[in-house]
Amino acid sequence: MKESGISALSLGSSEFSDAQSVEEPDDDFEDEDEGTALPPAPSFKSVLLQFLKSFATTGMADLYTISSPAIMCNGISVLEYCAHYGDHPEILAAIPKGLEPVDRMLAVLQWYISGLYGSYASRSSSSGFERKPFNPILGEQFRAVWPDEGDGETNIVSEQVSHHPPTTAFHLWNNKAGIYVSAHSTQKTRFTGTSIRADQQGQIFIYLAPFNEEYMLTMPEVYVRGLLTGAPFVEIVGDVAIVSSSGFGAKLRFIPKPWFSGEYDRLEAVIFDTTTGQIHFDIWGKWSGTVHFGEHEDAPDSRPRRCHFYKRPASSASERDLSQSSLSSPSSLASSSSGSSKPVSSKSPSGETLGADLVLDHARQGPVLFSSEFMPKVPFVVKPIREQSPIESRRVWHPVTKALRAADYEAASEAKNLIENQQRALRKERAEQLRAIGRAKLELDRKSTRLN
Repeated sequence: MKESGISALSLGSSEFSDAQSVEEPDDDFEDEDEGTALPPAPSFKSVLLQFLKSFATTGMADLYTISSPAIMCNGISVLEYCAHYGDHPEILAAIPKGLEPVDRMLAVLQWYISGLYGSYASRSSSSGFERKPFNPILGEQFRAVWPDEGDGETNIVSEQVSHHPPTTAFHLWNNKAGIYVSAHSTQKTRFTGTSIRADQQGQIFIYLAPFNEEYMLTMPEVYVRGLLTGAPFVEIVGDVAIVSSSGFGAKLRFIPKPWFSGEYDRLEAVIFDTTTGQIHFDIWGKWSGTVHFGEHEDAPDSRPRRCHFYKRPASSASERDLSQSSLSSPSSLASSSSGSSKPVSSKSPSGETLGADLVLDHARQGPVLFSSEFMPKVPFVVKPIREQSPIESRRVWHPVTKALRAADYEAASEAKNLIENQQRALRKERAEQLRAIGRAKLELDRKSTRLN
């Protein structure tokens, strides 16, 4: 996936941009707290339960076709969620720094897990529970940038390229690092009786220019639990595969919580040689908290590896002390559950201490691949709303967000209905235009047949 090919993603439906601009009742744009999930309304839980009851009798209803009350929304468009894959631009830019293909695959996993955390866990961890984002209008876009902090500037553009079925695409890139990411996801969202299930059909593609190397990642299933208690949260489950032109692959398994015991958000994964099947790395932990990694017990040329992908100096005396001690990690996913482990030296073959590049989990004393606590996200920058295009997310939904922030839920509902009704009218008009084109083409074909 070369840069020129990926860049075309951002042009998906630009031909409809003018037609899809939303009428704005005023130009009183305010940027304060835009992009921050709004606090839930006091009546959120009762409204949610009433909303669920209203269509529960339809069984496996496609929720994307149902307009939800504005009071249930968090004030953020689905397109802005894509930016969570850039929450850690230093991790993204460090992927091409791995000298060996297996190291780059491990760095890809670190980036992927950080994106999943931002997309599916960070919002509910701050507000207490998950709420519904705005469904983007066709052709809607979101653009943001992470300024250059030494690794180069990182950019993202996401776009709603289809409405039925709902399909979102994004392009994330850092020219200085030579890394380009593109993705598309089509969701089929259904109510199962106690949960909401989102089947994600799509892939993520990564291109590393310095190595002319390509990666493809699949996506897990997403469940929204806790509906009946009025405190929704996200759980991701299922298997994810990563393949690469480098000859290495990865398998990730997101394990659902058992009914009566156990933990949410458990992750187990392996990195392996696709030619021999030999496992090189084991990964385990909680993708919403701390994820550890360790070399597999039978990994060829087993040796401590320097963390090319994440560099964080020890910030406390306890961390500095631990950085000089030996590290231990389970020898495999199986042994991680049984508690057995093998020692891993904290020094490289040249005697260089690795502790300055590792975050240590004090309980298990294992090298950490990702930590939601010790790896805070880097905020992105967007244009002020008044300078944005009429199809950019924050400008499209600004009237609704402004009313929600003021707790004027009646005005929020009116603004949301206005946007949605305009889009229905545009879709109806576009469908009629397509039918007219079809009828004209059919008539031309008939005339051509008669002439022949």
